[in-house]
Amino acid sequence: GHPGGDLASRMVAEEVEHAVTGAADDLPKLLAEEEMAALLEPFRALFHGVFAADRKLREYGSKNPEFHGLGTTVVAIQENDGIVCVAHVGDSRVYSFKQGKLEQVTHDHSVVATHPEYAHLAGMRNILTRAMGVGEQLEVDFSIVPADKNEGFLLCTDGLHNYVTEERIAEILQSDADPEKQADELI
Repeated sequence: GHPGGDLASRMVAEEVEHAVTGAADDLPKLLAEEEMAALLEPFRALFHGVFAADRKLREYGSKNPEFHGLGTTVVAIQENDGIVCVAHVGDSRVYSFKQGKLEQVTHDHSVVATHPEYAHLAGMRNILTRAMGVGEQLEVDFSIVPADKNEGFLLCTDGLHNYVTEERIAEILQSDADPEKQADELI
């Protein structure tokens, strides 16, 4: 649906094929392997932790039949030297709050997020398309972005964002209360 979508698709497909077939040696490197490793290294424990937690849920469910299919959502964030890494599975969210503006960083992994036309159907609101501990394999969204020193982040479950409007959340976060009192007010 984007302008030039067919051209963009073809360019991306060709570039990725070129890179993975080893023909990329003649391309200028955007980030050298050392630079990429240095960028990702501070977040290695976060990556490991998310996958280890998924494995732990699966093992627990297999050893305890009454908990077979044990699952949950996860949202985690880590900052290092002005760079933020966000890990996300399910419909728990990360919001960025900067200059009085609240912006959703993550995208829900739910049927309604994928198919908004189903939102009016009873019971569809809470059906996840991804979760920790369930399904054939874990698929995690990771984002690495620069952080602004004046930016704050809110991590929350659907227990907040399904019941409190984004306008009300922003109003509370903009208050002069300390973060703990803001969290209490959100709850």
